Amino acid sequence: MRGKDEGLIRLLMHPGASLFIDATYSIMPRPFQQTLVIMAHDPDYDVYTPVLTILLEAKDERSYWHALHWVCVLGNMKMTPASITCEFEAALIPPTFWNVNSYIEKEIAMQNRTNNPVESYNR
Repeated sequence: MRGKDEGLIRLLMHPGASLFIDATYSIMPRPFQQTLVIMAHDPDYDVYTPVLTILLEAKDERSYWHALHWVCVLGNMKMTPASITCEFEAALIPPTFWNVNSYIEKEIAMQNRTNNPVESYNR
């Protein structure tokens, strides 16, 4: 983990902070497979500032949760962000969530939803 600057870490602990997590794949030194860049909104200047750079050895759910855990540790577990936006959130969703058959087996109520007005008109 790089970029451990106390002035920047304070942005993580700012109440109602907005965090953005970006992943880079193509410029990785070996043995790493991905770089996560954690950016936080700086309300004083109204810009997103890179706070941390994290090198990951794998692109899997465990690696992402481990990286997010260390971000929380650096924030002294006092983080209360208003929003967290990331491009890898699909990797954090367990595959069973997408399995419709498991919903049927567990008798979980499902409702089809859409934001498309044409599709909703036909229901």
